[in-house]
Amino acid sequence: MNVAIMVLPTLFLYIFIPMLLIFIVVRFLKRKEARAIERLKVEKNSLSIHKQQVAMINDLNNHLKSIEKMLKDVE
Repeated sequence: MNVAIMVLPTLFLYIFIPMLLIFIVVRFLKRKEARAIERLKVEKNSLSIHKQQVAMINDLNNHLKSIEKMLKDVE
């Protein structure tokens, strides 16, 4: 019985605490990965919206140039 009382703290220190630390680190890394994936999705969405806006601006710019050319021809 006396040996069991002495082994329990050692068992706790060398097995349970490292297992708990590993569990905490793994959970932290999973959360960090999930946030990185979500951030990547948001950036992809933002990039596609930006590309659409650039295309629309280019179209408007082309229309404006054609209108300006037509007005110069009328003069």
